[in-house]
Amino acid sequence: MSSAPPLVVLIGPPGAGKSAVGPLLADRLGVEFRDTDAEVGTAAGKPVGDIFIENGEEAFRELERSAATSALGVLREHGGVLALGSGAVLDAGIQALLEGLPVFYLSADFSTWPGGSAWTGPGSWSPVIRAAGCAPCLTSGT
Repeated sequence: MSSAPPLVVLIGPPGAGKSAVGPLLADRLGVEFRDTDAEVGTAAGKPVGDIFIENGEEAFRELERSAATSALGVLREHGGVLALGSGAVLDAGIQALLEGLPVFYLSADFSTWPGGSAWTGPGSWSPVIRAAGCAPCLTSGT
């Protein structure tokens, strides 16, 4: 009897590195990488930050819930690494889907973010950070 392929779920605040660490971990484990923010953007045909601004958070959360449900269904069967959007873990339905799975919380000290994956410049900032209008604070250092 063969063992199930590895499955890892990465959670954490915006900019913690889920989308940067996830593909590296998936490559090392020899499994697929999925990112719910990327899947939401693809499904909506626009960046996640634009969904927040143009359609509101509830519309985004509905898309996120659907992406997480789909990804977890596939990954439970085939294994993989999932970068789960920052707010997704607050959803009771997603919490139920995560029950019994290996979930790893990534964090980053704010002082390390400017050199980190989500903070290398405006084009790479977390979609939520862009949508929340935090860019002026980040670029001015205040």
